[in-house]
Amino acid sequence: MQNSEKHALRTGDGHSGSAMSAEFMAELVDSVQRGDKAAATALTEACRGLVVNVAKRFRGKGVSMDDLVAEGCYGVLIAAERFDSSRGTSFTAYASRFVSSRMKAATAAEGKKMRSADERGRNGRSLADGLATDGADTMAADGLPEAMTACLAKLSERERLVLTAVYGFGSRQMTFAEAGEWLGVSRERARQICRKAMRRLRRIARDAGLTDFR
Repeated sequence: MQNSEKHALRTGDGHSGSAMSAEFMAELVDSVQRGDKAAATALTEACRGLVVNVAKRFRGKGVSMDDLVAEGCYGVLIAAERFDSSRGTSFTAYASRFVSSRMKAATAAEGKKMRSADERGRNGRSLADGLATDGADTMAADGLPEAMTACLAKLSERERLVLTAVYGFGSRQMTFAEAGEWLGVSRERARQICRKAMRRLRRIARDAGLTDFR
């Protein structure tokens, strides 16, 4: 009898879900390590209770329960590939770390996307507000008031590139990390250049009579 058939028969002998014996769990893991796809499916089903319990700890952090469970199941399979039964650790205890790690990474990635979107929104609003002129509403071809375009031209090329990249004028809006990578500098260096450029731009704008620029 093939391993996949054995797994199917086992579902009726009391070794199912969280009640599966450690011995049968070890058999499943061994089969997974030998490339048995049916065993991989059976193992993720056997560990579903564990995965769901861990997922509850990450609920409300921007990732749906279905996606958390999917990440957790993938963590189970990663654990199965690396598990060494000779070390005396139960598979569920070993796998729980991988399950939690996958979910933590998923929520962190989602949080980063949300922060990046929020940062882009704040940057766009702050510069849009700051680019107001004394009643002038004529916009240059790149979306900036003509007077402010002239002020930007007085900055160094790198300062101008960082500002227009981070605030999304004339090109795709970037985060500081993306702008830094684009210019070959660190995220923090891009932030520093941007802050310095903004201070210079404010002074240039005030000297040009753009009193509404903040």
